[in-house]
Amino acid sequence: MAGLFTSMPQIVLGPTEPSQGTVLVSSPLSNEERRLQRVLDPTIPRPGDLVLASSIVPTFIPRQIRAVQMRGGYPVDDARWEHAAIFIGKGQIVEATRKGVHTTRLSRYFETHLLRFRRDERISLIEGYELAIEALTYQDYRYSFLEIFRLLLRARGAGFANKAKEGFNYPKQTLICSQLYADSYSAITGRVIGNHRARETTPASLSMSKQLQDVQLRWLTP
Repeated sequence: MAGLFTSMPQIVLGPTEPSQGTVLVSSPLSNEERRLQRVLDPTIPRPGDLVLASSIVPTFIPRQIRAVQMRGGYPVDDARWEHAAIFIGKGQIVEATRKGVHTTRLSRYFETHLLRFRRDERISLIEGYELAIEALTYQDYRYSFLEIFRLLLRARGAGFANKAKEGFNYPKQTLICSQLYADSYSAITGRVIGNHRARETTPASLSMSKQLQDVQLRWLTP
C-alpha cells in the first residue's frame, strides 16, 4: 500500500561521489578507505547521529526489508533504507545485528552502501555523547529475530497492504536495528520516535521522521 506517507528530500552519500577537499589523517586508513582513496570528513558526524544504510546491490534480507516497508505504505526513497546504526565517534558505529549489539567500523559500508546521517538538532553535543553511550550499554543484547519467517511471509503475503492501514506490528527483522536507536533516543530525550500512527520503528520510519534532520556529508582525499 505504497503512498500512505509522503517522502521528503534526502541528503545521501555514495561511494562514487567526488571528493570535496583534502585532509591530513593521523591514524591508519581502513581497507575500504584505501581502495576508495577517500575518508568521511571527520568534522561533520557527531556521536549520537543516526546512520541509515542502503545496499547498492541488495542481497536477500535487504530486499525483503525493503519489500515489507514498501507494502507498509512507505515511499521507495524511504523504504530503501534497510539498516540503521548509531555513530559513536572515531569512525565507529554501534549496531544491532543477528549476532547482537556490537561496534564496528563505519567504513565497512563505504563501498557497498549509500549512507545518510540524521540528527535531532534539539540534542546537544553532550546529549549526543549520552545517546551513544546509552546504545553501547546494549552491547551483546540480542533483539529478537524469531519472527524472520513472518518477514518473508508479509513481504509476499496476500492482504498485507490492507493491514498497513491499521498499523500492524512489523516483523522483528525490520525492527531490531532501528529499535536500538529508538530505545537509546528515548532514554536520553524522553521523546518517542518512529511511526506514531502505526506505533512501530523501522529504518523507513526513521528516514521519514520530522524529528530528525539530514546532515550534509562529504568525502575528503587523505
